[in-house]
Formats: sequence, structure tokens, C-alpha cells
Amino acid sequence: MLSRFLFALPACLLAGAALAQPAPGADYSVTITDAPDPVTTGATLTYAYTVENLGPFTGGDTAVELALPPSVGFVSLVAPSGAPIAFTCTTPAVGASGVVRCTTTSFWLFSPRTFTVEVKVLATSGTITSTATVIPINPVFPDTNLANNTAVAITAIRPSAPVARAVPALSVGALAGMAASCALLGAILLRRRPGAGSSSGF
Repeated sequence: MLSRFLFALPACLLAGAALAQPAPGADYSVTITDAPDPVTTGATLTYAYTVENLGPFTGGDTAVELALPPSVGFVSLVAPSGAPIAFTCTTPAVGASGVVRCTTTSFWLFSPRTFTVEVKVLATSGTITSTATVIPINPVFPDTNLANNTAVAITAIRPSAPVARAVPALSVGALAGMAASCALLGAILLRRRPGAGSSSGF
């Protein structure tokens, strides 16, 4: 009996050590930039946000989201494609706010992927706040550092410049008519001035 116990002891120790090890994890991170800043009402605002797995393990199912506020309307998305990480994306309707969401089934180490989203500025004042987030979906591959899972872009809105009113062009005939009218008005005023046109005799 003792011999059987001693024979099984190494296997038990190995199994216990394996159970004591932490689950394989990955450190997902996201950063974001906005341009231009400030931006004018009605202009196009461009977001570029980059996600990366900093290790130490390859990640599993992952979602990347960009939350767009009502102060902007979605225009377009350019998502990274091809190996080693391919994404499937959904977006709001053109002109609407909402969430741009892209997912992948695996996230390799040190393979940064950049998304570019264009929006139209709808608000006339204040600021625009958009938030990019990377979310691990598969619990088998937990995130070991949640501090870098969210990035925020705050963009100032610059009011549009007032539209200059066009001055209608005048023809040569119109200008000549205005000159004649001014000359006639000047002659009338001169004749009405006291003492104008009179002479003194001796």
C-alpha cells in the first residue's frame, strides 16, 4: 500500500502545481488620437485607435469598441485586415452615433492593429468625447492589466466662421449712372448753399 502511495505521490504533486499556476493571461492595451483638434462644426473628425496584446500569452476572443457620442455622425471605418489578426466589424448607420465594434478570435503577441474612423461634427459648441475600449471575451485568457483597456479622446469644437455675403457686381452702365446722380446731387446742394451763385456789386 505504501509503495502505491509513493508511486502516485509525484503525479499528485505535479497536478497540484499545475492547478496552482495562474491562468494564461494577456495584457491588452488601447490608445487613441483625434485630428484635427479643435474641429469646426460640419467638418470631418478622424480617430485612429490602436490595440495591442503586450503578453505574456497569446489572447483569445477579443472585442474592440469605439463609442461615438450624439455630437458626431458616423462616416466611415477602415479596419485592419489579414494575418495574423483579422477582425469582423459592425458600425452605426452613416450619420448616426453609437458604437463601432470589431471582434477577433485570437490576438497574437506584439501585433498592434490600428482602426481609423471618420465622423462628421454635428454639435456647434463644447467638446466631443469618444471612448475606445478593448475587451477580452474568452475567460480562459483573462486580462492581467485592466488599467490600459480604455482610452478617451476629447476634441474641442470651434464655431464655424460666418458666411460672407456676396456683393453684387455692378456694370459699367450702372456705375456711370451712379456717378451722374452724384454729380447732379452735388450741383443741387451747391446751388442751395447760402450765398452760392450770387455776386457783390460796388
